[in-house]
Amino acid sequence: MISINDNYLKDLKRIISATRAYSYRAVPLGTLPPDITIEKLNLPHASSPRNLLIAQVLYRTTFIESWGSGFRRMTEVCDANGVKAPVFFVQDNNFCITFHKGSDGLENSTEKTTEKILRLLSENPNLTNQELAEKCGLTEDGVYYNIKILRQKGLIVRIGPDKGGYWLVKS
Repeated sequence: MISINDNYLKDLKRIISATRAYSYRAVPLGTLPPDITIEKLNLPHASSPRNLLIAQVLYRTTFIESWGSGFRRMTEVCDANGVKAPVFFVQDNNFCITFHKGSDGLENSTEKTTEKILRLLSENPNLTNQELAEKCGLTEDGVYYNIKILRQKGLIVRIGPDKGGYWLVKS
């Protein structure tokens, strides 16, 4: 088993965010080692890479930080983000993982994001989509989506052109 470094755990957080509205199944190649069962994955267990040379290269290039704690850490990242723990299973001799949608779903996540955008635009009505994306931790497409919702609800209005205009937040 190989443990992923923190950069890849951040990627896992992005996957969890992106898949909040539906479950996502990843099917890696290969099977579990014969001495490891699904039940043992989240418990401390002995771990040995199948190919030590590849594991050492991945470790030295910081793609991984160690082996033996990756499944536990994936579960912790899901828990920390309010998402049901992933389900590990074997199907047709492939080891599989299902990541679940968050219990709050997309609706509550969008609500919190739109509230943050409203607050930021109230403080600075000249913010661009790029600046909003940076401050909210979204992509520009994500900001565009939330701005569209706010405009449809009549909570904000764009005054002036895209460049040089500003946002009017209605109370």
